[in-house]
Amino acid sequence: MKQLKDCVKGYVIPQEAWYAKTEGVAASLQYPQIEVGIYFQSGGTMGEFRFEWDEFGIRLKAYDDSWKVLGQMPELIRYMARVSRKNKEITVEEFAGQLKHWGYEDFTQRSCPEEYAKLNLAQEDKYMEFHETQMGRRFFEGQLPKLIHILEDIASSLSQKATPLSLPTELPENFLEELYYGNFEIGVCSREGYSNHYEKEIISMQNELQAKLTPEQWALYQDCNVLIGERNLKEASRMFQHGFRLAVNLIVAGLRTPGEEE
Repeated sequence: MKQLKDCVKGYVIPQEAWYAKTEGVAASLQYPQIEVGIYFQSGGTMGEFRFEWDEFGIRLKAYDDSWKVLGQMPELIRYMARVSRKNKEITVEEFAGQLKHWGYEDFTQRSCPEEYAKLNLAQEDKYMEFHETQMGRRFFEGQLPKLIHILEDIASSLSQKATPLSLPTELPENFLEELYYGNFEIGVCSREGYSNHYEKEIISMQNELQAKLTPEQWALYQDCNVLIGERNLKEASRMFQHGFRLAVNLIVAGLRTPGEEE
């Protein structure tokens, strides 16, 4: 049995300890607290109790096996009574300072023990030896070489310059308009894919409409129809030129080598 002369009064501030940030411990430290007890210098304790600063005030948590230890701390009991009478709010730091003033030893471990740090580092190193596992060998011997080969093919493709697109340099200023009207064998005047599916039906409706209208009304209708046709033709030409420019810009952007300066 350990000798009482090996004992010392002390305290621990858990939220200031190195292990306070570890999983599980941090969740249990919802409120600031101080653990006070009589400890053996060689390790272990005769008993300890806890002061906890919760939302209602300072609460003492002491199991019955620690009451004898509390009874051997009359200075602490008198201090508790004095604080209670004065209805004084004290902080954890002030409480710890008073304990230290009485000669209580601070046993808070604020730095990780070297033995634990070495053990933890060894475990991390063990888990990092991925190449020693069956999955690691499969990755390094099979999957990684294939991945490198694919990346090399991609790099080779990107490094090759695309064949420049050569266009006629001598073009009329209104070449898009000429292209639209079919002078370049494409556009609305081109007969490629032409269909007269609606032509007979339109002519039939026009003949019927002409029979029902007076000559003056028919002339007015023709003038209006011509004006609408001209408006639609110009608007279609404008939209064609806009769409053509947009398409060419998109094609040129797609042919540009990634990272190439404009």
